[in-house]
Amino acid sequence: NNDVDPITEHWLGYMVETLTEREAAAVGARLIYPRHRGVRRAGASFKDLTLQHAGVAFERAAPVPMPVVLGAGEDPLGPAARVVEERPALTAACLLVSRQALDAVGGFAASYDYGIEDIDLCLKLRATGGLLVYDGRAALWHHESATRVADRPRYRARVEHNREVYLDTWGSRLFREALVDALAGGDRYSNAPFHAAITVTSLDPEAGFGDWYTGHELGDALEGLGWRVSYLERTADGWYRPDASVEAVIVLLDACDIRRLPRQLVTMAWVRNLPERWLERAWFDEYDLVFASSEPIVAMVRDRSAKVATLLPIATNPDRFGSPQPDPALACDVLFVGSYWGQYRDVVDALPALAERGLSVHVYGRGWDALPGFAGLDRGYIAYDDIPRAYASARIVVDDAASTTKPYGSVNSRVFDAVAAGAIVVSSGGLGVHDLFDEAFPTWADADSLVRLVETTLREPGPAAERAERYRAQVLAQHTYALRAAAVRDALVVWASATRYGLRIGVPGWDVVDSWGDYQFARALQRSLERSGHPTRVHLLPDWTAAVGAREDVTVHLFGLKEAPTRRGQVNLLWQISHPDMATPELYDRYDHAFVASDSFAARMSAVTRVPVTPLHQATDPERFRPDPSGPAHELLFVANSRKVRRRIIEDLTGTKHDLAIYGRRWGADLVDPRFVKGEVIPNAELGRYYSSAAIVLNDHWDDMRDEGFISN
Repeated sequence: NNDVDPITEHWLGYMVETLTEREAAAVGARLIYPRHRGVRRAGASFKDLTLQHAGVAFERAAPVPMPVVLGAGEDPLGPAARVVEERPALTAACLLVSRQALDAVGGFAASYDYGIEDIDLCLKLRATGGLLVYDGRAALWHHESATRVADRPRYRARVEHNREVYLDTWGSRLFREALVDALAGGDRYSNAPFHAAITVTSLDPEAGFGDWYTGHELGDALEGLGWRVSYLERTADGWYRPDASVEAVIVLLDACDIRRLPRQLVTMAWVRNLPERWLERAWFDEYDLVFASSEPIVAMVRDRSAKVATLLPIATNPDRFGSPQPDPALACDVLFVGSYWGQYRDVVDALPALAERGLSVHVYGRGWDALPGFAGLDRGYIAYDDIPRAYASARIVVDDAASTTKPYGSVNSRVFDAVAAGAIVVSSGGLGVHDLFDEAFPTWADADSLVRLVETTLREPGPAAERAERYRAQVLAQHTYALRAAAVRDALVVWASATRYGLRIGVPGWDVVDSWGDYQFARALQRSLERSGHPTRVHLLPDWTAAVGAREDVTVHLFGLKEAPTRRGQVNLLWQISHPDMATPELYDRYDHAFVASDSFAARMSAVTRVPVTPLHQATDPERFRPDPSGPAHELLFVANSRKVRRRIIEDLTGTKHDLAIYGRRWGADLVDPRFVKGEVIPNAELGRYYSSAAIVLNDHWDDMRDEGFISN
C-alpha cells in the first residue's frame, strides 16, 4: 500500500519477515515475500531493527557511576530481550510507575533539562525500597533521539548541564554504594565484577622480577573473591595505559607516578621495600590507600607522610606451596632461590663458604653465572611451578634479606613459601622474622654465622624440624594470599564507607607546589583527617571542576585567590585563611558553613551572611614542629618566597650584621643581598628542625591579613 508511511511500512515489513520466516522454518517451508518500495527508498532493510535497551546499569569505572544501556543493538527477538528481571535502572522511553510511588519521591526532578531525569527518578524509587523490573514481553517501536536531533544546537550544552546536575545530586552516595556493592559481589548497580589492575616490572615471568610472582599470587587470590584482575607493566610506561574498565590500581613499585593515571582510579600502594624512596615521591600522599609489609614501614609512613598505612605482609599460596612432594633430582643440603642483579648481598660470601665445608649447595636464579665463586653452585633459572618441589627437597632453605627489606623488617616471599612447603628456613632478616613469628626463628648475619647455624641444624635436625612445623601451621593459618586479598577488599570497603573529604587549594599545577604554603597546609590538614579515619584527597586548581571531585562527602575550600565550585550533594565548607579583601557575602552564602582564620573578621562576616561563620585559626602539626635543634643554627631565619616584591621584614633588616638566612625562591639581587640567600626549598618534613635551631624565626604578613587579624601558620 503506497499510502502507508515509511516507518509503519518498515515496522510491518519487519514483523512479516522475522515472525513468518521463523514460523515457516519451523515446518520446513520457505517464504518468499515482496520488498516494500518505501523501505527501499530509505536505503534500509527489514532487519535494521535492533533492541534499544533491556534496562539500565551503571558504569563504575567512570568518576561517578554513570548510566549505561543494557542490550543495545542486540536481537530484539532473542531470549535475552524477552526476560523479566530486576534492573538497576530503567529509561522513561517506556516506563510504568504507580502514581503513589511517583508522588512519594517528588516525581521527575525539574532541575534536569530533558536528560537523565529518568535515571534520577529510578534512583529515588530504589532509595525508598522500590523494585525496578525490566519486562521484555512489552515492546514498542521507538525512533530514538528524534527530538534531540531536532534540537542539535542545544544538545551538547544540555547534556553537560544534566551531567552536572546528576553529579551534584548523586555523586558521593552513588560512588560509595556502587563500590561497596561491587566489593561484596552484588549486582545492585552492575553485574560486572570489580576490576583491579596490579603494576609489575614486566609481564614476562621468566624475566626474573620478584614482583611478577607477588603480584600474580595476590591477583589470583583477588580473582578468587570474584574480582577481575589485569596487570600493567613498567616496560614502555605500560602501567599508565590501563583498560577503560579498570576501577582500581594496586601499585607494587615506587616509580609509578600515579598522577599520570586516570584521576578516577582508586590507587593503592603496597610498600614492601625501599620505604624511604616511596616516601620521597612527590605523589605519595596522593594514594587513596597504603599497605605496608611490616610494622616499621607502617610507622615510617605515619611519621613522614599524610597517610596511614595498613599492615599487609607478603604471604604464600598454599595451593602451590602447601604440600609439594620431594624430588630426588632436586635434593641438596642447602638451597637458595633468588637472582643476582649486580648488587652485593650476604649470600655472595655465605653460600660459597657452605660449599667449602663439603655441603651440596644449589642456587637457582638469574645472574649468578657472573660470579666465579658460584661456578659449582649455579643451577640457572628455575620455573616458578618447580620451586615448591625444590623447597621440599632441600634439607635447609636459606633466606637472604636484601638491604631494601632487612632494615625495615619486611619478610621475603621465599620465607612464607618455603615454610609452607615444610622446609627448615634460616633467614638473615632477623628483625622481620622475629617480629612476625618469634625469637626462636633461626637467623644468621654473615658467612661464619650461617656456616655455624647450618652445621648445627644438620647435626641436630629434630628441634629445627619441630620449629619448622610450628611455623608452617602459623603461615597456613595467618599468612596466605587468600587472607591478604580479603584484607585488601575489607580495607577498600572501610575506605569507601567512611566520610571522605576533598581539600581544594588554588595551586595551579604540580610543578609549583613547593612554592605554595597552601599546599603544605592542606597536606597537614589531610594528615590529621586521615588519622581521624577520614580518607582525604587534595585537589589542585585544575581538578576543581573534575567529576571525580563529586565523590567526596565533604569539601573544604582553603580560600586563596580563586572561588571554587560547590555541589548540592556535598557538605561544602569554606575556610578563609587569607585574602580578606576578596571576601563577599555572596561567596560565603554558597557554602554550608564558613570558617575564618581571624576572630574579628569572622564576627564581621557573620553579620552580613546567611550561613554560620566560625573563627578557626591556622594551626601547626606538633608531630612535625617540635623541639629538635638538629638543623642549621642561624641567628635570623626567614623561610618564604619573595613573591617578586620587597618584603618589609627583610627591608627593615637591611645592613644587619647578624647571621640572616633566607630560604625561598625568586630572591634576586634586586630584592636582597645574595649572601643572605641560603637555598630555595626546605622540605616540609625538615622545616621544624630549622625553626627549632634558629635563634629568631622571622615572619611577615600581607597588609590586609595583618590589618584584619589573620595570623600566618
